[in-house]
Amino acid sequence: MPLRRLLPLLLAACAAPSSPSPWTVADDVRPEFFFADDVSEDVRVAMAGALDAGIEAWGNYGPIEYWVVGMDVEAAEALAARYCDRRVARGDMTAQECASDVRRRRELRDWAARAAEIEATGQPFLEAGWNGGFEWGLHQFSSSLPPGWAGLADVRIEDDQTVLLHEYFHAVQQSHVTTLDWEARQRLMGPVWFVEGAAEYMAQTTGEALRRAGRLPTDPRFPGDPWRARDRMEQKLRSGLALRAERPGLALGEVDYGPDGQMAYDLGAWAIAWLCHRAGPDVLIERFYPAVEALGWEAAFGEAFGLTPAAFYAEFDRFLELDRAQQLAILAAAS
Repeated sequence: MPLRRLLPLLLAACAAPSSPSPWTVADDVRPEFFFADDVSEDVRVAMAGALDAGIEAWGNYGPIEYWVVGMDVEAAEALAARYCDRRVARGDMTAQECASDVRRRRELRDWAARAAEIEATGQPFLEAGWNGGFEWGLHQFSSSLPPGWAGLADVRIEDDQTVLLHEYFHAVQQSHVTTLDWEARQRLMGPVWFVEGAAEYMAQTTGEALRRAGRLPTDPRFPGDPWRARDRMEQKLRSGLALRAERPGLALGEVDYGPDGQMAYDLGAWAIAWLCHRAGPDVLIERFYPAVEALGWEAAFGEAFGLTPAAFYAEFDRFLELDRAQQLAILAAAS
């Protein structure tokens, strides 16, 4: 999901670089989940287990707060009140400041209302986000009710796992940058396709590796239909190419959040797959992100992947013209 919603508001008052903070270093602080009262124990255990698996794979970048609503609007409103109580108790915000954050309350309430419609409509719904929190020394996440773990609309738990891992990878990305200056962080994180594509590709492939290792469960409701990252990535390729065909003049590096944003997720995941195929599956964790603040995005890109962004765009465009079998071949190590 986009690094959106709260960040401009949270960081508006933070204009100067800072020294390293707790959220920039992997540690052993346990994540804290805050659930609305109507979220079942099964969902709570599943979400905590999936985050533990992500931490095992990528490191524990905390402290972490994870706020989760269910399907009851009143319970969601009560969770929003708990959120303000926590902000005030920690000294993060005044009661008046938090009360004025109507977006937070409306978002949690609306998510619960939409989740409540899933059973009637049969249409899956899941919203989740990494919401910053740097100035408070933490990473903050929020989520509507994950329908797979809640047993709704035939959504698979593997898909819920992927969403949670995607969001957690944003914390991994952001933890390698210490400045609190919003614009500086945006420049260091790079284009939208890189930010979201990295989170999506790493969530897809790492989630599958964790299931193979027995660290994450598979959905027992689909015993004859194994979930495969390769299949999901092929869907993304088809979707991304269709979106690209609709906007032939829009370069990948120009895609932003908004109407064209899905292209950044779909083709972005494939761009990261291409880069990892070229430079190794651990290149993001071991080479790119550790260097990005010191070198800047473009220079760290060149050091990690062995070509300039401009050269990458040209080569990736050629890759997108290949036949499907050649494109899928680069996923061999991840399928």
